[in-house]
Amino acid sequence: MRSLVRYLFGMALGALCVPTFISCDEHEPIDKDIHPGYILCADGSILSEDAYYSQSTTKACAVIFTEKTASGHYLAVSVAGGGNGQFCDTLGVALGTSCSLSDIDGFTNTTAMQNTLETMNSNLRKNGLPERRSIALDAFASHSYGQSEYIPSVQEMRELYGRIGLVNSVISRLSAHGDAVVPIATDEGSAGDCWYWTSTEVNENKGRQAWLFSLNSGGYIATPVVESHDYLSFVAIYY
Repeated sequence: MRSLVRYLFGMALGALCVPTFISCDEHEPIDKDIHPGYILCADGSILSEDAYYSQSTTKACAVIFTEKTASGHYLAVSVAGGGNGQFCDTLGVALGTSCSLSDIDGFTNTTAMQNTLETMNSNLRKNGLPERRSIALDAFASHSYGQSEYIPSVQEMRELYGRIGLVNSVISRLSAHGDAVVPIATDEGSAGDCWYWTSTEVNENKGRQAWLFSLNSGGYIATPVVESHDYLSFVAIYY
């Protein structure tokens, strides 16, 4: 009789344990990936919107708008805006960009422009001549550590154009949260402020024209490098 009781008790205990075991199996895995709409913060952390609004120790720097690229990084756009200026203040100065309309290479373009100009300006200074100026020389200055932000290529602006609604929605909520952020202009307006410099020179006319991109239409146009226009600041995040 005691054996039977022990057997029935064991069966009952086993039955009670089964739901607990199944419920553990059915838990959703923790998502450690990065997704469009996540927020890059000043301390280097990357947070979902919910996680960002639940803390107060760090501030938003940029909004991520791509999944991981083929090169293994994510693209983000600064929430503080970019800048305004001339692609180059002098005609006839080829700045060494790839001129590619399909590559995600804004960082490489921006650093090529900087290196070309720094070498050129060093020689001009030695000869007592005026230095050349370019938006590329100011591109890193907007970041507190001076190393991350760059002027996007044509293809990178295309990527942003495809997600601009998502990005501006995140920026609007950040603004409502009290963050000092700047929505990205996407309409013509009285100043035509939806047009932005890319870091891509026009292959057929290097030194004289670079591509200007519209976040209103997704189109781009060859533009004299000496014109002043806005540009956006991007960040590439590698993991």
